[in-house]
Amino acid sequence: MVRGDIILKKLHISFLSVFLAVFLTGCLGQQPQISIPKLLQYNNEGKIQVSVLPKEYKENLLTFELNFTTHSGDLTGLDWKKLIKVSSDENLLEINDIVYLRKSEHHPIMEIKVEVTREHLVNSKKIIFTIDAINGEKAKTYNWNTKDLQVLITPEIGVLSIDEKGILWLLTSKEKRQINKNNITGKLIRLENNSWLILDKDKGKMSKLVINSNLAPNKEMIKSVDYKDAAYFRTEKILFAIDNQGDNLLAVNLENGETIFSYKDIIKNGTALEIIGNKLLVAEKNKIVVVNLESFMLEKKLPLREGNIKKLLKTQDNSYLLAITENNQLIIIDVKELTIFKKLYYIKDFSYDFLNHKLFTLNTGGKKLVIYDLNADRQEERELGEQLRNIVVIPNTDFLYGVTRDNTLIFMNYKTGEIKETKEEIRIKNLEDYYVFLQS
Repeated sequence: MVRGDIILKKLHISFLSVFLAVFLTGCLGQQPQISIPKLLQYNNEGKIQVSVLPKEYKENLLTFELNFTTHSGDLTGLDWKKLIKVSSDENLLEINDIVYLRKSEHHPIMEIKVEVTREHLVNSKKIIFTIDAINGEKAKTYNWNTKDLQVLITPEIGVLSIDEKGILWLLTSKEKRQINKNNITGKLIRLENNSWLILDKDKGKMSKLVINSNLAPNKEMIKSVDYKDAAYFRTEKILFAIDNQGDNLLAVNLENGETIFSYKDIIKNGTALEIIGNKLLVAEKNKIVVVNLESFMLEKKLPLREGNIKKLLKTQDNSYLLAITENNQLIIIDVKELTIFKKLYYIKDFSYDFLNHKLFTLNTGGKKLVIYDLNADRQEERELGEQLRNIVVIPNTDFLYGVTRDNTLIFMNYKTGEIKETKEEIRIKNLEDYYVFLQS
């Protein structure tokens, strides 16, 4: 081979390597990744420290959570509507509502809802949040590029699921991706979008699972436990749990796994619990017990005459509590009013599209899907070509995943009934609404 041919061959190999590197990088860049929360901003200057988090966008309302720390006077008596200004570029936005999540003199936590349309958000460049001077302190300003808020404005959603081998999967409307090799069993409890607790009641263990943006998992054992169920109280960063006897409510510090305090007289025969806002909701056989987490007093008991509760789940948007009974009746509870919103009968399983406020139910025969629009109070039925035992819908799409009687995972278009894919090698006992926000 002459020298010129060798040079040309090297150039060809070099070009091919660069091309493949760029091509593969581009392909990998298109794969969904779990969104890591990065929107929280701090200002620790002066005697009043404040963190601000844009945490939700729905129904033309952008919600911020403010967390204060100060020892320079009572902050709860201030007129926050006058002190806080929110704008998009140069346009002042109207504050719709301000509520306290924790009404503490020195450590209040507030939620502020601002009116802004989706079109306005998409077409603006920045969101600016300003707190005017308080008690002689300088004004504090926070700002976000609206492209960083896309995870709230136009979210892409996936769902986490654990198969029979203990493998964790990310299921999306486009693909299925394996996250770990094995050895995850139990219930997932959300801490943040990318961090979860794993409560394994059978093995008596609780672990923390953190998934980085490239879907690399890190699992760390926290402690041995004897819990029936648990739920995370995000405001105070505390885990509440029901002990195995069902009559002791525990508050657990997740940093060291130690029990902070316990209450023995507030619940009896508790089997499951959820936390929405400042309300702790406990299933006790055939009733829901509501505990106010600010006063830690019993707020209400909601009897369900339809039988004992076998599954309790809050919706992702915290609007409803869903309870399914041993008689296959689904009770929809309006959390704000603490009343029964609707009762549905002969239900085997359900999944909730929190972006469109639609509840998907699977009938006891496993071949009929009924979709309830909870905002418009209307429903539609779909016949399924496959008998399913379990379902989870991918929000804001036409797709759902289902599990057959032999635990085979299938992927289907629920509008047409077309089964897009059957994965016999992936066998899952239970699909749950373990939703995660994605970024491409």
